[in-house]
Amino acid sequence: MFDTPKKDMRFFEADDSGITHDPHPQSLRSPEDRVFYLMHKATVDCLAGSHMTIATQKFQSALRNRIAAVPVQSESLEMEDLYNFLRPLVSQSTIEAMCGVSFLKSFPEFADDFWMNSNSMPATFWLFWNLVNDRSLLDRVTSEAEACRTTHPTEAPSFDTVKLCNQPLLQSCYAETLRMYVAVYIIRKPVYEDAQVLDYTVPKDSMMVVSSAMAHMDKHNWNTGMLEERPVENFWAERFLTYRSETTRSSSSSSIVKSQIKEGNPKDFLPSTIAPHSKPPEPRYSLNGYNGAWIPFGGGIHQCPGRHWVKSQMLLSFALVNAAFDIELAPGPAKLKVDMGKYGLGALQPAEKVAFKIKRKRNCA
Repeated sequence: MFDTPKKDMRFFEADDSGITHDPHPQSLRSPEDRVFYLMHKATVDCLAGSHMTIATQKFQSALRNRIAAVPVQSESLEMEDLYNFLRPLVSQSTIEAMCGVSFLKSFPEFADDFWMNSNSMPATFWLFWNLVNDRSLLDRVTSEAEACRTTHPTEAPSFDTVKLCNQPLLQSCYAETLRMYVAVYIIRKPVYEDAQVLDYTVPKDSMMVVSSAMAHMDKHNWNTGMLEERPVENFWAERFLTYRSETTRSSSSSSIVKSQIKEGNPKDFLPSTIAPHSKPPEPRYSLNGYNGAWIPFGGGIHQCPGRHWVKSQMLLSFALVNAAFDIELAPGPAKLKVDMGKYGLGALQPAEKVAFKIKRKRNCA
């Protein structure tokens, strides 16, 4: 554990009590020595409730200030790498939100080594790249983000984070980004007895390793469209949207179309024909039916306690940068190469640079 001396590691290795509030019934670990539970609880407490609200407010303020300081005005500039443009903005704002303003002044190089750089930062890049690459989609998610804006369009942008993180299309884009570009190895070990997994028996004290990428890219797990026209290898912004249906036409209609949409089914679809003069069903973001398939943060009680922070960070980063700048990607491949060097450790980084043009939007400070 990060160069911990072997004599100290024995203290951690002896903790067999688990991370839940109540220790495992067979554990004899004293309450004050339940190090994994105490660390997990401290992390969860800091990334939930009022602590989470304060952190996202600080992040938004820090990122807004850094965006204002970017030397780009209303004239278009060409830049050579979108990833390296976004990285200092997001990573430094994250560190400031978590560690305070003075930390980076004392340790200016820390952002380059910060562990968040290899996880949420690449995911934020992929979200941007897929949204900016599709102008029609960009217009739609921009409308959702603007509906969450709390300042006048002529003022520096600020957003209602809770509302922003509940927009259906933005959430679907966020979930699709993590499905496609996060590859983690989820490790479990039965401590007290053998574990039964389907037809397999995993002996006590043996390691089990699950690859999220295999679940994320298994076509049998996912909504791939009515005609299977949305393969899992491609980014599809609406993969995690479902629709609540009403009766589409009366039974006397010559062209009866009844929805096959079922509440909570991830393979629901929106009928191409709906009743005349009726309002189309509203899309809803849903992970229902994807239990064990969408696992970018792991699963169960061991899933990453920072998952809500990552979601807020990614969507706020998009909303704030998009509100400030017009970004146009240079002509390039339909798909970017992915750097597989850190496969299994989180969000994968791009393996090639993305050139782009950027200009500050009018009336944006």
